[in-house]
Amino acid sequence: SEGGDFILRYKAYTTLYLQEKDANGKPIQLDLVKELKKNPKLKIKVFVGKNKVPMLLIVAPASDKIAAERRRKAHLKYRYGSDSNSNSKKVMTSEYSFLCGYTIFLTSVNLNLEFKDVYALYSLRWRIEIIFKAWKSHLNFENIHNVSVNQLYIIIYSKLLMCHLIFTKFYNNFLELVLIASNKIISIIAS
Repeated sequence: SEGGDFILRYKAYTTLYLQEKDANGKPIQLDLVKELKKNPKLKIKVFVGKNKVPMLLIVAPASDKIAAERRRKAHLKYRYGSDSNSNSKKVMTSEYSFLCGYTIFLTSVNLNLEFKDVYALYSLRWRIEIIFKAWKSHLNFENIHNVSVNQLYIIIYSKLLMCHLIFTKFYNNFLELVLIASNKIISIIAS
């Protein structure tokens, strides 16, 4: 990355290598499941993928509730484990099910961060993604018909200003009121 760092969620079946090499000088592939069975909280430097990009792997167990929800979503979205009702060739392996019980991050950040710090940073990043998704949903760019350049600028600036005002002046206040009244969070994407 050119002057920037990143934090990614681990995707199942991504190849990870230890930074040590075997006796023949070849990289040693990390067996993540085996390592997590020995140590459920993991923080090690690894190489990732065929290009062997150096990253920090940082892992912590997820709550039973989160793990169960991840497994449920895997069954629904990918039809894992449902041999008869699916065209999918994916099968819920015991490894995949096991990894659903962990929150796993890969990062290029070279600071001495703990899991909670990486989780907090990732949460901020995710919040930004949700805001952009909300803007895209509410800006309705596909409905802009043939207009002059000046009209286009006015439309775009007006829509961005409206999103900004709604988010900063209304959404945060309503979010707080609803959270206090019903202990629920209003989605920023909801129409």
